[in-house]
Amino acid sequence: MIRGCGLFVFLAFNSIAYSQNVSILGTVVDKATGEAIPYANVFINQTTIGTSTNDAGHFKLEVPTGKLELAVSHVGYEFSIQTLIVDKSLDLEPIQLSPDNTQLDEVVVQSKEDRNWERNLRTFEKIVLGEYALSRQARIVNPWVLEFEDQGKETLVTATLPLQVSNDYLGYDIKLFLKRSALNAMGYEIFASVYFSEKTPTSPQDSYRWAANRLTAYTRSSRYLFKSIIDKQISGKGFKLYTDNPGGNQANTYLEGTDNFRRAYGSSIIDCDTIGMFSKSGSGTWTIAINGRMEVHYQKSRSVIRAYEDIGFPVSWLAVRGAFVTVDESGVPLNPQNLITSGDMNSNWLVRLLPSDYSPPENPSIKFGNWDIEALRERFYVHCDKPHYVKGETIWYKVYVDLAKQSLRDSLSRVLYVDLISPLSDIMVSQSLPINNEFAYGEMVIPDSLETGNYFLRTYTNLSLNFEEDGIYYKSIPIVNIEDKLAAKQPFRKPPDSGVLIAAGKDSYAPREKITLNFKTSDSQQNAVAAHLSVSVVDEKQVSPIMSEDIIECFQMAEQSTVIPSELKFPIENGIALHGTVEDKKGRGKQAVVTLVDWQTKQMYQFETEADGSFDISGLDFFGSRAFVFEARDRKNRPLDHVTLIPRKAPPIVLPKAELYFQTIKTNVPQRMLNTYKLTEGTRILNEVIIEDGRIDMPKFRSTYGRPDRVLEEKDINKSYPSIIYSLYKIIPEGRVLRTGNLSVLNQADMLVTINDVPLAGDPTSTLSMIDPNTVERVEVTTRLNVLYGSQAVAGVIAVYLKQGSDIAYEPKESATTSIVRGFTPVNRFTSPDYSVSSDDLGSDFRSTVYWNSEVITDPITGRGSVTFYAADLETTYRVVVEGINTGNAPVRAEYTLNINRP
Repeated sequence: MIRGCGLFVFLAFNSIAYSQNVSILGTVVDKATGEAIPYANVFINQTTIGTSTNDAGHFKLEVPTGKLELAVSHVGYEFSIQTLIVDKSLDLEPIQLSPDNTQLDEVVVQSKEDRNWERNLRTFEKIVLGEYALSRQARIVNPWVLEFEDQGKETLVTATLPLQVSNDYLGYDIKLFLKRSALNAMGYEIFASVYFSEKTPTSPQDSYRWAANRLTAYTRSSRYLFKSIIDKQISGKGFKLYTDNPGGNQANTYLEGTDNFRRAYGSSIIDCDTIGMFSKSGSGTWTIAINGRMEVHYQKSRSVIRAYEDIGFPVSWLAVRGAFVTVDESGVPLNPQNLITSGDMNSNWLVRLLPSDYSPPENPSIKFGNWDIEALRERFYVHCDKPHYVKGETIWYKVYVDLAKQSLRDSLSRVLYVDLISPLSDIMVSQSLPINNEFAYGEMVIPDSLETGNYFLRTYTNLSLNFEEDGIYYKSIPIVNIEDKLAAKQPFRKPPDSGVLIAAGKDSYAPREKITLNFKTSDSQQNAVAAHLSVSVVDEKQVSPIMSEDIIECFQMAEQSTVIPSELKFPIENGIALHGTVEDKKGRGKQAVVTLVDWQTKQMYQFETEADGSFDISGLDFFGSRAFVFEARDRKNRPLDHVTLIPRKAPPIVLPKAELYFQTIKTNVPQRMLNTYKLTEGTRILNEVIIEDGRIDMPKFRSTYGRPDRVLEEKDINKSYPSIIYSLYKIIPEGRVLRTGNLSVLNQADMLVTINDVPLAGDPTSTLSMIDPNTVERVEVTTRLNVLYGSQAVAGVIAVYLKQGSDIAYEPKESATTSIVRGFTPVNRFTSPDYSVSSDDLGSDFRSTVYWNSEVITDPITGRGSVTFYAADLETTYRVVVEGINTGNAPVRAEYTLNINRP
């Protein structure tokens, strides 16, 4: 049985009356010197409204009117907070920050061997994050800033720097400016100012999940209860209110008594009288009377933790010192220091804490479930250069991706999986391709060792696996022997053209003559429209035309999937994904921080595993195979030498029953002619890439990105420290990198680190911690947006310049693990001879695929486009197949024939 336990929460929160926005202008200065303080954090307490001062210490905030608390912080200065009554735009007097002379002395990391500190940390984490599954979706990023002082009956809690919490449940990064707080046997008292910043979603899945979780947190909060009370909608919103029976035995219901609510109701618990419960106390404010202890049942949700054995919904308890709580029109308490909560409303309180400027949807009953997941559906169609193949040939193909919601095209899957599957349901070839703008391009060589039969190309993404068979596409790929002749079971019928017209300059061409094909694409109203096409030209004498599916019948998805999952078991992948686990020497999974180094590029990444040591990361972008080095350390910074990558598990194979519209006739004559032609001189299949290596020495204090804002010279670098992080706090503005003991704390805006003007990927902390101070000539910092590096440098650049002959290198330790990871499958460019030059002595040209082009784009105004290629040597008929989609996402298709005859 779970009961309220009198936990006290004191938070200095502000109130916002939601109305028009006004401006607050101000300047932050040093109280001792009067000099402006650049890059100071300025925010409205317990909101997402914040900014930082510019180089001159000025700031501007757009805020709603009402009673606000304006907070200002900067490393090395005391935290400042002031109350403002805002009814119009304000130009404030300079805000003076007093230097914090004890700041540097307080920046000390607690010893990892201090068991009392670790025990207090675990207690603190349980209080602010909770003990249940929900708590695992948030974490304290910098616990080392906490200090605990045992006072006998209670433990005092302070923090040397803002406590940072990453809340992936609601999608916020939170800063708590912790004041002197206390833990005791009866509960806790926490005093803090809070600043929220929105996390950037990595996928629509994040946006939907955060929106749903925020709504859930809101409807189970005291704010929603108070809003329901002043709107006179307590019952309609799902609340039932009770109070203790003055004549009953509260012990029987609160701490010692029955687990059954029905037995307690009427004796020790009675209905709460809500008549006259609230009254208007001012402009936009209400006073709510709560006498004694009020028990709150929220009947529109379910709770895993049960307060009563016969009730499955959340139960909370509320009490107010002084018997009155004052709230604004949105239900936000104006005197939260007097509010005492326990039970559901107090569990996981920091994980479920919303900023006061959170606005719930107008209809809180909006569904964030199947509707949203269905909008993430993806469907595929594959256009191949031929309808059937001979062993040893190359399949050239293009994959078209259709989306249930086109507006999400830039946020869904970036990785496509393609398998060649045998008639016996074995995977013979497997590839991974990048998806760009709803297209993927592939090239697959058919192994000579394969048996003949009806094979299949299977395409899917990790996201599409959530929709089971609706999310996997199979295309029939017949593979025959070179001596097999195909005979159609019925006459070939060309599908009708749709949305594209094909025309050539003439009906007949000579071998090796230049051929130009012109296209015109249009919509259903015959208006010119741009289209993205793939063009295949094959020799019908070698490639028999057979019936097969086309883009018109297969591309666009049904209005609704037959399979709609209740949750996304398979997440969206925005790059090559790695799955694995970290274990100790006894084979037990361990939570760890893992540093990942690309051995070829020396790019570094850092991530944290789950509590059981498992990890899933996505977003790597490379072709071919790469060696990666993994180094894992536990929370006590001890190395863990067992990092294991788990191979991606392919989905089950369920082959469709594909009808073959042909039969094979064995002959002793090859049905494909062998080419002996040679590429003309100067022709390259791949563009030439020249990679050079060497150090470029830069003149002192002359950066490629302009004049730096701040410079750390060699004489200011403490060489006794193991890395340069310890010296960087002198020049790094708060909110970018903060020095705390032997670690670097990164805020939500990470700066780009460059070494000798070469940008390095990954976490700046791990990058900087690898640099030996003895090798550094200087460090330059710029905090403005740098156009040279684009979005990588949105928060500024930390440019490290090494001494002559120095270089940064990652030397794997004994605890490191090296693994080979397969990236995207490289794809060559289809090539064919150019007979515009002399064609003498080029050999015979018997191409079966005469031309393949997967990226033909027609003009958006005229709808016109064209391609040019040269005929091969055989007298034959060419079959041209053009497929694609137009800008209206409608499939288009057409066929055309060309005759090749000798003059």
